[in-house]
Amino acid sequence: MSAEKMEELQRENLDSNEKSFGLRGTIERIKIFYGQDIDYDIQSTEGKGTVITLRIPVYYEGDGGND
Repeated sequence: MSAEKMEELQRENLDSNEKSFGLRGTIERIKIFYGQDIDYDIQSTEGKGTVITLRIPVYYEGDGGND
């Protein structure tokens, strides 16, 4: 993925008024299910591939997380 496309994806995730909602919508659904504490990172090399890493914290009953 080109650097320009990566920047576009990052902007779309921050700007909820964009027409495209593929990645942003997916992240929002994950936040609804797991809570707002999730984090993600996008690494891409043009012509090689893209890796999206999701970090979802583990909460145990009674520790103040999403039970």
